[in-house]
Amino acid sequence: MLLTNAVCATWFTFLVFAEPVERAHQLRIVEASQAVRVGMTPGEVRAVLGEPNVVYEERPAIILLLKGYRPKQWMYGPRLNLDYLIVPELPFANPLPINLRITEYADEDLVIDWSRNETVIAVKRPEFAVPEEADMMLEAVYPLSFVARSFMFADFSP
Repeated sequence: MLLTNAVCATWFTFLVFAEPVERAHQLRIVEASQAVRVGMTPGEVRAVLGEPNVVYEERPAIILLLKGYRPKQWMYGPRLNLDYLIVPELPFANPLPINLRITEYADEDLVIDWSRNETVIAVKRPEFAVPEEADMMLEAVYPLSFVARSFMFADFSP
């Protein structure tokens, strides 16, 4: 029982620190998206923002009748959401407070709409604030992630 409590405490502590860092990163992506203009190609958008988190294809005809038209969309957004940490219907804290984007994007997501000829037709930017501490934590994480990736993918063979 003691080990389980320690593991849970460690996990929830990680979530409490990771979510603000992820939101600070999202804010930087939203700020970088100011360079995305209508008419840009997928390659140009990738050069500015990187790969999207999720790609939604244009809605098929059968769903068009039920939910209306939606163009192809690229979504950039955070994976964690502490708003889902406490779910009133659960007798315990939610161990996986993640944004599930099965058919639609979340309110805090940056969304880019594409035309059928693969050019940007609209950019939907979310509005949210990030505490300064979260931005400072993100600055500390960048060098650590670089070092970790360097060791993980380094070739140590003689």
